[in-house]
Amino acid sequence: MASIGIVCESLGRRCGIAEYTKHLAKAMGADIANTPEALPGDRYEAVLIEHEFGFYRTLRAYNKVVEAARQKAPVVAIDLHTVPNIPRYEPWIAQQADAVFVKNKPMASVLSPYGKVVHIPHFVHDIPVTRRAPPSEVTLGTFGFAFGNKGMRDIIDTANRLGVRALVMASHNDASKVTNDMSSQETERLKAIEQTDKVDVRMKPFFTEQEIVDGLQDCTHVIFPRKISPHTYFASGAAHLAVLAERPLLVGNLQMVEDLDPVYVVRDLNALTLERLQRMDKPPRNEYPLSRVANMYRESLLA
Repeated sequence: MASIGIVCESLGRRCGIAEYTKHLAKAMGADIANTPEALPGDRYEAVLIEHEFGFYRTLRAYNKVVEAARQKAPVVAIDLHTVPNIPRYEPWIAQQADAVFVKNKPMASVLSPYGKVVHIPHFVHDIPVTRRAPPSEVTLGTFGFAFGNKGMRDIIDTANRLGVRALVMASHNDASKVTNDMSSQETERLKAIEQTDKVDVRMKPFFTEQEIVDGLQDCTHVIFPRKISPHTYFASGAAHLAVLAERPLLVGNLQMVEDLDPVYVVRDLNALTLERLQRMDKPPRNEYPLSRVANMYRESLLA
C-alpha cells in the first residue's frame, strides 16, 4: 500500500496542475484522488494537498479538505502553485498544515514566518524527446491555457512587428467555473486571429506534453511574457516543460523560473528587437528532473 496520498481537486479536468499531480504521484509511488475521502487507502503516513488559490475553493471551504485529510494521515501538507501576498491568507496557509511546499524563494519568504515551509523547485518532466534542429527562420513559440494574462496575443503582435514567425498552442481550461469563463473568452479572441504564413495558432481541447515539446521544436525561441501581480508569487510549470525543447527561454519575470539557467528576462515586449532576440541563443539546463523532485517530496513528507 502507498505510504503517501495526494489530493488534487481538478483531476479529470483540463488543468495543468492536475497533469503535474499525476506525474508527481506516479514518480512518488503515491495514491491520488480528487478528495481525501476518495483516496483508496484507509490510512497513510502523509497526505499532500495540491492547491491553487486562483482555481480552487475559498479558504473557508478548504478548511474542510484539510480536516478530511487529517482523518487519513497524521501528517497533512499543502503544495502551493501560487501564493497570494495578502495578509489574511498568509497565516492561514501556513497554520492549516504541518508543512507547506512552495516552488520558489519569494513564496517561501512570505510564508516562513507562520509555519514550516519547504522549498522544492518545479520539476522538469521525464518524457522521451526526439531532438530536431531549430528552423532557419526566427520563430517565437508559446503554449498554455487560453488566458489573457498569458500574453499570447502580445507575442503574435511582437512577431508581426519584428517580421518573424509566431507559433501559439492554446487550450481551453475548465479546472473551475472561474477559469472556464475566463478561458472561453480568450479562446474566442484567439480564434479570431487571422492565420498567415507568419502566424500559426493551434488550438486543441488539450495538448499532451509530447505534442507541446514537439511543437516548440518548430520554434527558435520559447517565450512566456506573463506579468507578475504584486499580490501573487508563482512559478511557471509551462516554462519548466518547455526546457525539454532545448530552445532559448524568454520570460516576463525571473520569479517564474528562478531555478532555471540561463533564461532571458523580457519585461517589455515592445522593447524587444530582432538583434537582441538573435543574441539570446542558449537554452536552459535541466537541474531538477522529475525523479529528483519526487524524492525530495518523499523525504520531506516522511521525515
